[in-house]
Formats: sequence, C-alpha cells, structure tokens
Amino acid sequence: MRSNKKSILAQLLVIFLLSSCGSSNNESDVASPPLLTLSDLTVDTVDNIFYPPFSADTRHYAASCGDGESFSVELASLNQEAQIHVNDSVSGTGAASISLDGLTAENDVVIELTSAGYSEKYYIHCITSEFPLVEITTKTEDVDDGFMIISPNSGDKGYLLILDNNGVPLFRRVIDGRVTDFKRHSDGRYSYALRDSSRNEFGKWDNTIILLSSSFQEEANLKTIGLNHTDNHEFLISPEGTFIFASYNSSYRDMRPWGLSESELTRDSVIQELNDQGEVLFEWDSWDHIDINNCLNHRFPDDYAHLNSIQVAPDGNLIASLRGCSMVVKIDRASGTGATIWDIGGLDPSLQIVGDSFEEFCGQHTASEDEDGNLYIFDNGGHCNGTREETSGLFSRALKYSLDLDAGQANFQRDYSLNGSYSEYTTSGGSFFPVQNGGWLINWSSGINDITEVSPDGDIELQFFLSSDGEKLRVYRVYRDYDLDLPINIDGELTFYRFGQ
Repeated sequence: MRSNKKSILAQLLVIFLLSSCGSSNNESDVASPPLLTLSDLTVDTVDNIFYPPFSADTRHYAASCGDGESFSVELASLNQEAQIHVNDSVSGTGAASISLDGLTAENDVVIELTSAGYSEKYYIHCITSEFPLVEITTKTEDVDDGFMIISPNSGDKGYLLILDNNGVPLFRRVIDGRVTDFKRHSDGRYSYALRDSSRNEFGKWDNTIILLSSSFQEEANLKTIGLNHTDNHEFLISPEGTFIFASYNSSYRDMRPWGLSESELTRDSVIQELNDQGEVLFEWDSWDHIDINNCLNHRFPDDYAHLNSIQVAPDGNLIASLRGCSMVVKIDRASGTGATIWDIGGLDPSLQIVGDSFEEFCGQHTASEDEDGNLYIFDNGGHCNGTREETSGLFSRALKYSLDLDAGQANFQRDYSLNGSYSEYTTSGGSFFPVQNGGWLINWSSGINDITEVSPDGDIELQFFLSSDGEKLRVYRVYRDYDLDLPINIDGELTFYRFGQ
C-alpha cells in the first residue's frame, strides 16, 4: 500500500510540473494589451479655458466649449496604430484634428482610442465662459479619492456641480435662481434648495426643495406643511425614506421677559418629518424645547435659535446644530417625543467640554455624530456664550470631540484652523465632514471662501476655491461622495457611467 501511494504521488507531481510548464509557455505567448495613451491633446476654445494642463495620465478636462461656438481638438496617440474616435465618430489613426460646433454647457466630448479589441477614453466636459472657475492651489497624491458635490452661485445663476480632485465638473447643471445644499442622499437620489421668486408674508425668503432621481431627473418639488417658511439650510431623506426639513416658522410673541415688547416677530426653528403622502410624522419646535436664554447673542429675538444643520444619527435620532444658541442638541426622534437626549454648548449643557483649550465652540455650522460616538463640528467662532471672542479673537476651526455619556463629557480630540493660524474667520456658512481616508474636508465659506482637505496629521492635501470675474465665490457646503453614476452627454444622448477616481 505504501509503495502504491508513492507511485501515485510521483505521477501527480509529474503532471503538475508538466502543466505548470505548459501554463508558463502559454502565458508568454499571450499578447500584451496595446498602449492606448494620448501623447498630445491641444484644445482651441473661444475663451481659452482649458484645465487641468494636459497629462497623459489625466482622463478628465474642462474646457469653454459650451458657448455654441466652434471648438477644435488636435490629438495624437503614443500608439500610431490606434484608431481615434471623437464622440463616436472615427476621426483618424494615430493622430486626428477635428472641429465641433453647437456644443452647450452640458455637452461632453469623448475621445476613445481603440486597438486590437481594447479601448481607453478621455473626456472633455464643456462649460461656458460665465462658469465659475475652479482654481487648485494645493494638491498631493494622498488626497481622498472621492468626488466633491457643491453648489455655488454667481450673479443670477446657481450651479449644481460634481467635481473631481482637479476641479473638473464631471456633472454640471445651470439653474436660473439661487441654489443651496446640492447633495446626494443614501438612496442615490439628489436634492437642492431653490430660492422662491418672492418673500413670504413676514418678509423672509422662502425656498422649494427640488428632488432629483439618481439620474438627475426632477421628481418632486417639496415644501413643509403648515409652516410659513421652507428653509434652505438642510433637507434629508431618512433611512426609512421619509423627508426631513430643517426649517422655520414666524410668529409674533410676547418677549417682555427679555425686555422687549409683547408683540415681537420671532422665527422658531422647526424640524419637520413628512412621508411621501405629505403627512407630518414628527415635528420639533425650538420654542418648546430650548431655553431661550441660551440664544441671545445671534439674531435675537428674530431667528433666535437659527437651526442650520441636522443629521440622522446612527441610532436614528437627530443631531441638530443651533447656531443662534452656540449649541448642538441630540433630539429623540426614535420614540417621537422630541426630548433632548444630550446637549453641548449653551449655558447649562448636559455634556461638559473637557480638554479644549478654547473651552467652547460658537456660532457653528454642520454637526454630525459617527458610530463610535465622535462629534464633528464646523466651529465658526463667533456669537459665543462665553469669553472666547474676548480672550482669543475671532477664528474658525474644524473640531472633534469624543462623547462619554456616562461621565457627561465631550472630550477634545483635535481641531484644525486654516494653516494652523487660529486667526482666519468664517463669518457665516461653512461645513466640515470626515472622509474615507481619515482626512477632513473643510469648507471655510464667507470671509475666506477656500475649501481644504487635510490629512489626519493636519497636512493640506487639497486646497481650492471657485471664482467668477476674479472674485472668490461663497460656498455654503461641500460633500464628498464615491463611485457615482454620472451622465455623459453626446449631442443630447445621455449614457451613464460609473465614475471612480
């Protein structure tokens, strides 16, 4: 028996060696994919806008080809046998020169190199001369590999943009009117707030939430129910598919306890959750849940709480940023009571700040909690309840606390101010979100108007701004998102592709 086993093992070894040798020979006979890389790409545009500078490794570019004028491209391939297609038309072999007419700001030019059944594509995304320009001041190889969703305004136009790390708008749409908070939701749909053409009965700007499908088709125009103000600061689609608004409701209140009249115009901050039939499922009002004495430093009495961000936390409850009170509050949504689970900031918080040398955050925007109990805040640094402004001056920062609910503490972890200076100040707006590679994406907004991504060590990996006519544009909020299905528009025909950096 032992001899037979050895014989069988020997035969198997011979078979394995022969098959291995055969595999090796076969692999060496397989032809390598042909080299399909552009060696040169020259674009002649009306306004000479073309960025980033051509590099064989860069696949996406922006150019001012959307003004309806002629647009010409000259290109050459490293592989002289490669066939060159421009917008699905064969344009040459090895090199090509082509002119295109009548392109619009949502058109794309696709350059495809093909050989031996292989292909490689380059993309030119058309913009107009009026389009906001994206100016990159710093970029490293360690920048996060997602895309940035952003919605600046310039003049009477709003822009819905999805940018790559070179500032190229892979998706862009021009809107007549003022837009805010363009974002992608967890179900793949998108939304933005569009300012209405007139003010409400109290003289405040009203807004409509425009809901878009995952393919950017308009699905619905949404408003709050029973409130006189649908705001533009925040709109969410919950994991359950309901609609959650951060909004306001104006009324006249007796404010004599605060030394004012018995009929003062105030705006309560309201969180309202609706189902898709327009039924109110949950509502939280600042007047009923907040001590107004926390909120005397911002726009008191009108817009005293100033709700400017909400998040559905990992446990299904709500994180609300109340800029007017310099408070972040966790609200019981899961049971429907609207009770305060914890609060931080204000005059008598349930969580005490520990280890933060500045002792408080002030006038903040965007607050979010992660699954590990960390709290992230864009700390504007103005309208403080304490003495920070007097002792440390005005400056803005991105800020992280770890929450210890048993000890009643918010423990300082780290912060970042622009260039580490603790001197530059965002007067309003601003956002801060951690990204997948561990970095922080920070939008400095009004007064600075730069967007910065920093590494966990505080090194700047990406910094840029948007401009129009030489002026930096204010951006309310910037998001990172990943692996997006975006349209390529060739002569009005849309084809969706999965884009990754």
